Amino acid sequence: MESGYYCAKAVIENFNDSQKILSAYKQNTTDLLAYMKRQWHLVSIMSSKFKYMEIKK
Repeated sequence: MESGYYCAKAVIENFNDSQKILSAYKQNTTDLLAYMKRQWHLVSIMSSKFKYMEIKK
């Protein structure tokens, strides 16, 4: 849902330039993606079913 918000925000701010829309969307979702990866890593530690999602060091 938050990703959809960032998409709409990028379109509103850069309506006539598709490259700027994509760039703004990627920039806005960078922190969200990092957060989601940390959460899935935590789940992988707690449950062997999701072990394949563990972040390798």
